[in-house]
Amino acid sequence: ASKKNGHGLTNMFEVHARKFEDRVAIYCNDKGQPIGPKKARNKMTGFLGTIAHDYNWAPLTYTNWQKFPDKDKIWEYVNSKYILPPESYDWVMETLYVSWRGFKCRLKRDHCYPYETYEKRLNSRPDNVPEDHFKLLLKYWASTPTKQEMRRLEVLEADENSECKKDPFDEVMGDGRAVQVMESIKSAMVADVQKELSAKREEIAMEKEAHATRVAEMERATKEQEI
Repeated sequence: ASKKNGHGLTNMFEVHARKFEDRVAIYCNDKGQPIGPKKARNKMTGFLGTIAHDYNWAPLTYTNWQKFPDKDKIWEYVNSKYILPPESYDWVMETLYVSWRGFKCRLKRDHCYPYETYEKRLNSRPDNVPEDHFKLLLKYWASTPTKQEMRRLEVLEADENSECKKDPFDEVMGDGRAVQVMESIKSAMVADVQKELSAKREEIAMEKEAHATRVAEMERATKEQEI
């Protein structure tokens, strides 16, 4: 379940096998970007990566992420494993897109660029990519406009590969900001608890005072009767 593939992502089997009633809650800011817990957030990012690398969820035959037909189904599936607010939809889709794009970048780098002929490229097809998908990719990459774009992207290849490995959360918020937000949340929780305890103490003090008053009144009434 935790075996890693060539790019460092685990299969995240434990997340895919998670039951609906065992969903994990993710804290998000007002923009729907996850802010914690850090371990759960990082695992969710890896889980999204496995979806982006799965041709059943994210077919490689599409050249434009905006034209993907099953985004709502993916969103529903993600929500069957994690508790997320509706505002997180855009963040989830952006994370999927970055991972999907990075996967295709690496396919070009490792299975297209090094080979000069179509046959050699086809024979280098990785096992996790269906042959019909790979053939369409090779055809697309071999087109004249795409070859020009590939030459331009060669200059940016290192930056793109690095960018694809980044967590979009870290790019937007940064680890320092995340810590500040989490500390703020904990401080607010502590303040609420202290406020509740203070209210309880006041309530108990008032009850003791009322009880003492009643006892004093009963003692006075007893003395008056004796007199």
